[in-house]
Amino acid sequence: MTVRLTELAVSDLAQARDHYRALDEELEHRFLNQLDTVIDRLVTFPNRDVSDVE
Repeated sequence: MTVRLTELAVSDLAQARDHYRALDEELEHRFLNQLDTVIDRLVTFPNRDVSDVE
């Protein structure tokens, strides 16, 4: 499975990354790590019902 992001999504994610970086580099890293986790879950479990995810 390939996850494709629209240009708008990429722009939004870059803005969020920059915002967290401006606050604290550790927050930027945590944000990017969580983003990677979410994308990995989408690829691994593309049909999972997310209503039961915490």
